[in-house]
Amino acid sequence: MVVPNAVLNLDIECEDNLGLQSADLHHRVDRRNAMWNNGAGARIQSRTHTESASATVLESLPDLEPGQTHYSITHIWPPLPLSMRPGDTLRLQVRAADFQPHADLGHSISYTLRIVTPEELLVELARREHEWRREFEQIIKTQEQIQQRIVELQHQAGEPLEQPQRAARYSQEQRVQQQQISRLKTVRRQFGQILNELEVNQLTGPRVRSRLDGGILFPMTRLINTEVPAAADFIERLGKRYEPAVADQLEQTQAQLVHSMYAILEQMLQSEGYNEAVSLLQDIIKLQRNLNQETQTRLERDIEQLFGEDEPAKRQENQPSEEPRWPATEGAISYFLTGARVAWPSLIGSRY
Repeated sequence: MVVPNAVLNLDIECEDNLGLQSADLHHRVDRRNAMWNNGAGARIQSRTHTESASATVLESLPDLEPGQTHYSITHIWPPLPLSMRPGDTLRLQVRAADFQPHADLGHSISYTLRIVTPEELLVELARREHEWRREFEQIIKTQEQIQQRIVELQHQAGEPLEQPQRAARYSQEQRVQQQQISRLKTVRRQFGQILNELEVNQLTGPRVRSRLDGGILFPMTRLINTEVPAAADFIERLGKRYEPAVADQLEQTQAQLVHSMYAILEQMLQSEGYNEAVSLLQDIIKLQRNLNQETQTRLERDIEQLFGEDEPAKRQENQPSEEPRWPATEGAISYFLTGARVAWPSLIGSRY
C-alpha cells in the first residue's frame, strides 16, 4: 500500500559474469475507472467500477556502464508523475540483459502496490502497530515471570539444594531469557517497517519520527544487543557456580530490563489517542461516501426518469402546446449536474 505522492527507495542488484548490456525498470499502472457517459457528453460517477491497464513503461536505470558484471544501486523513484489515484494498482519489475546474440533476459519478481489515500494507509499502519504492541506486552509479561523465578531461586541459596538441580533451573531460565532476544528482534523489525512505510509515503513528522525511532527502536536495539544478553550471561554464570555478588547483579539487571520495557511500552501507548482519531476520521469518510452514494443513486434515477420514454408525453400533456419544451429540459439537466458537483466534494477536494 502506497499513497500517490510516495517516494520509493528501490534496492536493485544485477549480476552477469559476461557483462551487463542494460538494466531497466518496467512499470505499469492498472487504473480503476468509475465513469460513464450519460449520452449527452457529460461524464458522471457510476456505481460500476472497471479496470484498465496502461501500457508498460520502460525506464533505463542510471549509472550502468555497459559490460560491468555487477550492478547495485538504491534508486530513488517518485511515481507522482504517473498521476495515480486511490484504487489504482502499480506494478514494478526490473529486467536486465547481457551481450549474447540472443540476449539472455533476467528479471526480478513483479511487485504489485495498491494505491490508497493517506487516511487508509494510516489506519492500516495503526492496526499493525496495535497488533505488535500486544506482542510486546506479552514479552514484558514473560520478562516479569523470569524476574520472579530468579528472585525465588536466589532466596533458596541458603537451602540444601543440590548443585545439579540448581544448575538445571538456571539453565532453563537462561534459555527462556535468550528466547526473549528473538522475540524482541521480530517486534523491532515490524516497528522499523512501519517507520519506513511512513517515510516512503511522506507521512512522518518530527514527533512521529522521535517516538518511533528514539522512543521505541533505539531502546529496543539496546535491549537486544546489550541488556538482555547481559542478563542471560549472569544466569549462565550462576548456573555454573553460585556467587552472591553475581546474584545481586542479576537481580538489578532483571529490574532494569522490566523498567526499560515499560518505558518503551509507554512510547507505544502514546499513539493510541492519535490512532483513535485516525479511526474516527476513517468512519467519517465512510459515512460521507455512503451519503454520496445515496445522492448518486437518486441522481441516476432522476436522469433515467428525465430521459424515459414516457417523459416527453407527460410534459406535452402538462404544458401548453405553444410553449417550448427543450429549454425546460436543458434547465433540468443543468440542475442535476450542478447538484452532482455539490454532493461529491470528496471526489475533487481530497488531498492526494
